[in-house]
Amino acid sequence: MAKWPRALVPAAAQASTSWKGTSSTAWSTAANWTAGVPTASVDAIIGDTNFTGANQPGISANAKCLSLTLGAGTKAATLTVSRALTVSGSLTIGTNGTISHTAAKVISLTGNW
Repeated sequence: MAKWPRALVPAAAQASTSWKGTSSTAWSTAANWTAGVPTASVDAIIGDTNFTGANQPGISANAKCLSLTLGAGTKAATLTVSRALTVSGSLTIGTNGTISHTAAKVISLTGNW
């Protein structure tokens, strides 16, 4: 099977999961996401219409995602990063998005900020 650049892969082939925030603030809790916890091959979306809970997301254990979209929807979203976050693709912060992190914790990004 041929490898295609990410931009040429049909949207249906790209997996994504959206933050619901209904269970807790823990990024690593599957119940907080529409399709489970993001991985290096799954896009994470925080702040779209699926964000129906009261809990803002927090990373308290090392975390990964393919790409991260934060606050590009209608709900204000603040991601608190207390451990390393690796984004294998791009990071998009919309007008309703904020990242809060300590200087000692690394946000690693392969794509565009």
